[in-house]
Amino acid sequence: MARLDRIPGLTGQIARTRRRLRDIAIWKAFGPLIALATIYLIAALVGIFERAPKQIAALATLIVLVGLIVALMRGFARYRKPTRQDAITVMDAQDELRPIQSLSDRPARPNADNVALWKAHEQRLTDAARRLRVPWFRKQWRAIDPAFLRFALPAGLIGLALLNGPQQVHQRLASALMPDYGSLLGAERIQIEAWLTPPAYSGRAPIFLGEEQGEARVPKGAVMTLRVQAPSTPKLRVANGETRRTISFEATPDGAYEIEVPIETDARISVRWWGERKAWTIFASPDDVPRVAFVEVPILGQNDHTEFTWSVSDDYGVERLDFSIRPEGEDREPDLVEIEMGAVSPKEASDDAEIDFTRNRWAGARVEVRLVATDGAGQVGYS
Repeated sequence: MARLDRIPGLTGQIARTRRRLRDIAIWKAFGPLIALATIYLIAALVGIFERAPKQIAALATLIVLVGLIVALMRGFARYRKPTRQDAITVMDAQDELRPIQSLSDRPARPNADNVALWKAHEQRLTDAARRLRVPWFRKQWRAIDPAFLRFALPAGLIGLALLNGPQQVHQRLASALMPDYGSLLGAERIQIEAWLTPPAYSGRAPIFLGEEQGEARVPKGAVMTLRVQAPSTPKLRVANGETRRTISFEATPDGAYEIEVPIETDARISVRWWGERKAWTIFASPDDVPRVAFVEVPILGQNDHTEFTWSVSDDYGVERLDFSIRPEGEDREPDLVEIEMGAVSPKEASDDAEIDFTRNRWAGARVEVRLVATDGAGQVGYS
């Protein structure tokens, strides 16, 4: 028995033949799966799913998905992995001596008389094995792939991908691979109403979000109300930066679904029912602390009254202005004397004031005085 590895290149030829047999076996078993998947992707890159009605696109994707599953199961059932012996048999078919298989044989009765004959026979087999080549299997490929789909489909897919560009490829594949399945279940009948109620301190009226309005800016503390008519309970997704939470709507007596969401930070809010139905980006404007200052420092005026000029400002209006007084150097709650601003919740105001402190308990003592402004949200600013 001769060792095959002593014949230069023969072991590699057997391995390559086995790989080509494996390619044939894979195409026989999984060819329908590969062809269906590639045709589906080509249709996606052409833009068929992007332009098709939502129901048709979703139904087509479901049909293709079922077909892929069936083709995959049949492929596993039909696939048979070629063995090394299969490769040797195919290569031996090129020569009637079957040199590779014959080299593994031994003389039936080895003795001194037939050793020379066997050596000569073994040399003939070795020479024949050296002449063997790795088959191309053209006949087998013509039988199982006469249209050369194994080349045409990948080439078409790659060509379309290059023509579309990365962004459009991503967009079209997304529309094909993630169609609107909700359209098959009545999503077109969903009606969504949304409005924002600013906090009372802002003095603003509610903001109704129109069909095409995708974003809005409201004061921090506003409340977003959503009302949805849907076949079943929708969900609300609120995304704040890296935080995301999903909340179920509550049913109302009239058969609709409703929910309220406080707006404390910028957020992306979306209504979901078998996919996203509507989304908004809501920006929360912070409520600044009111600003207050002495325009002119307090002085002792006529009749021993304390006179000064003040100014206040706030983005949504100042609700209250106080004059704060307490003994110098003492850590205690100050006495507060309200100052009339002459307007209701002014956003910006300045005026002269005169207060009689002659009867105050700290009259004549060294005191610390400040102005204190309070806005509608309860935030306090100091001079």
